[in-house]
Parts: sequence; structure tokens; C-alpha cells
Amino acid sequence: MPKLLVPDSGELAILAGAGLAARDALAAVRLLGAAEIAFGVALLWFWRSNALLILNVVALVALGLGALVSTPAVFVAMKMCLVFRQL
Repeated sequence: MPKLLVPDSGELAILAGAGLAARDALAAVRLLGAAEIAFGVALLWFWRSNALLILNVVALVALGLGALVSTPAVFVAMKMCLVFRQL
């Protein structure tokens, strides 16, 4: 729900890195936010569906790979957080 009200600047940066204009990135974040809500409701409603759970894993991997290709700095920052956590 927060994506629909106040889109995260990190998500906008990832979509901008993928080549979307600022206006299109904002529309895409809002659309993805609505899709996430719908998918969450579907997971609650059909919680025993293996196909839906597999779709969830595939979608998360695809989104992660998309972020890696468009904005690799996201993963560098994540790696640095893990390194400092171990200290």
C-alpha cells in the first residue's frame, strides 16, 4: 500500500536505470504496487496452491535479476551491509 501513496526513491531509480522516463517509472511503481496487493490477496485466498507459490519464487528471482541488470549498485550496497554486519 505505501507504494501507491509514496513511491520509494530506490524503486524509481531501478526503473530509471532500466530506461524508463520519470513519469513512466512512477506509473510503473504504482502499477507494481497494485499488482503486489492483488498477488498478496491471491496468496491468502489460495494459500494451498503450489503453482502460486512457485510463481511467487519465479517472480522474485526475475525482479532480482532485473534490478541487478538495471542497477547493480543496489547489490553492492546490500553486500556492504552484510560485510559490516559480520564485523
